[in-house]
Amino acid sequence: MRILHLEDDLSDAETARRRMLKAWPDAEIVLCGDSSKLGLLLLRSADFDAVVSEAGPAGADCTRRLEIVRKLAPETPFILLSSRLGGDAALRALCAGVADCVFKDRIEMLAPAIARAVARRGEALRTRQLEALCSAQANMLHLAHDIVIVEEQGCRISFWNQAAEKALGWTAGEVSGRALKWLAAEEGAAEFDEAARLSIERGGWSGVLTLKARDGRLVPIEVRRSVVKGTDGRPAAHLTVGTDLTEKRRLEDLLHRSQRLECVSSLATGVAHDLNNILTPLIMALGMLRNEIRDPGQLRLMDTLGKGAGRAAGLVRQMLSFTHGSTAPLRSLCPAEVIREVGSLVRASFPAGLSLEEETPDGLWPVRVQETHLHQILLNLAVNSRDAMPSGGKLKISARNVTLQEAEAGAIRHGRAGHFVMFSAADTGTGIKPEDRDRIWEPFYTTKSDGKGTGLGLPTIDGIAARYNGFMDMTSTPGCGSCFRIYLPATFDEAAIVGDGNAAGRERHPSAV
Repeated sequence: MRILHLEDDLSDAETARRRMLKAWPDAEIVLCGDSSKLGLLLLRSADFDAVVSEAGPAGADCTRRLEIVRKLAPETPFILLSSRLGGDAALRALCAGVADCVFKDRIEMLAPAIARAVARRGEALRTRQLEALCSAQANMLHLAHDIVIVEEQGCRISFWNQAAEKALGWTAGEVSGRALKWLAAEEGAAEFDEAARLSIERGGWSGVLTLKARDGRLVPIEVRRSVVKGTDGRPAAHLTVGTDLTEKRRLEDLLHRSQRLECVSSLATGVAHDLNNILTPLIMALGMLRNEIRDPGQLRLMDTLGKGAGRAAGLVRQMLSFTHGSTAPLRSLCPAEVIREVGSLVRASFPAGLSLEEETPDGLWPVRVQETHLHQILLNLAVNSRDAMPSGGKLKISARNVTLQEAEAGAIRHGRAGHFVMFSAADTGTGIKPEDRDRIWEPFYTTKSDGKGTGLGLPTIDGIAARYNGFMDMTSTPGCGSCFRIYLPATFDEAAIVGDGNAAGRERHPSAV
C-alpha cells in the first residue's frame, strides 16, 4: 500500500501514520506539508493507492487539492481528513468527488475508509475492463458474416449483430426484449418450439429455421443453437449462430437451371443433327427429281418443297450455331440479313398469337461482330418480348443508322458519341414497372415468375454490347410495352461484308455525305 499524506500538523500526521501502519505494516506513507509542492511532484512520478489530505481551514483548500489530484491521478481515491469541516462542507466534498471524509477525532475510521476507497477503485477498474472487453467482443461479433443472436431472461433477445440486421432488416432496437419465436413464420412456429426443447435437452441444436424479414420475406436460416448455463447449472442464455441460405439456394437453383439448359442444348444438338440427316437426302432427291420432271405444275410443287426443305435446313444451322456458340473471328455483317434470319426463327417457334414485323431500311451500315453474338442479342430480346405478351401481341425488330453527338449520347445509358447501328426490339407487352427499371441490368434479377427466367438475359446482352464498345438502354410504359435499343459501332472498312446491301452501306458512309 502506497499512500500520499498531505498534512501541515506533524502531530496529527504522526497519529494518522500509526493508524495506517497498524492496518498495513508494510505500507509506504509519503508525508508532505500542505504548502509544499512535493506531493504534486510525487503524483506525477509515482503511483499511489490513495491520497489522504487535511481539509485546511474550513475546507478552503480542499476543492483546489481535489482538482489537482484528479488532473494528475484521476483513478486515485482522495480521502479528506479534518477536525473542523462541517456537515454541509463534507457533503459538498463528497459530491465533488472525494472518496470519503474522516474526522480527526475518529481517526480509527481512517484505515477502513482507505480500504473501502481502494476496493471501490479496483472494482471500478475491473468493471471498466470487463465493459471494454465486452464492447470489443461485441464489435467483433458485429463484424462477423454469420448471424449472431443472444437470448436471455426468459428467451428474450439481448444481442443482435449487424449480420442479423442485414439479413432480416430488423434493427437491434426493434427486436430487443422480444422472443426469437416472434420472428418465426406462422407455419414454422411448431418447429421453433421443437428446436427450443431439443436445444435444452441436448445442450444444443442445429437445423434450418425460417424467419420473417422486416419486408415480409421468409428467410431460411441454417441455425446452430447452444445453451449457456449459469453457475447453478441451469440454462442462463441461448446463443444462436446462423447463416442466411437465401444466396446459397438461389445459386443452387441457378446451377440446376444451368444444368437443365445444358441438357436442353445437348438435346437440341442431337435433334438438329437428326433433322439434318433427314433433310440431306430429301434435298438431294428434290434436286434429282427436278431434272426428271417437265410438267410446269409439278415443277412449281418441287420448288415449293425445295424452299421448305431449305428453310428447315437453315433453321437447323441456326440451332447448331446458337447451341454450340462460336469462336469464329469477327466479321462485318449486314444487319438486315441477320434480322431476316432471326425473324424466320421467331416465326417458326413463337406462338401464333404473336405477330412479328421487321424494319430494315436500305443502306444500313455494317457492324463488325461475331454472328452468333448478334443472333443471341436479338433472340434474347425476342424471347423477353414473347414472355411479356402471354396473350399475344406485336413485336417489331428494326435497325437504323444513328450518329450521336456528345449531348445526345449523354442522355443514353452508358452512351458515347459516334456512328452506330441501333437495333431495337419493341413490343406491346406488359411493360416494366418504374421500380424495376434500374435493377433489370443486375445479374440474376428477374421480373418473371419463378421458373420463367434466370435474370441473366439482359446482363448478358449488355455485356455483349459492351464487348464491342456498344451500349444498351430501354424505355417502357407499364401496360403498354417496352422498347430495348442496342447501339453497336458501325464499321466502314473495305473488307468483304457478309450479306446483301453492302454497296448501299458503303455509299451511306457518313464521311462521304
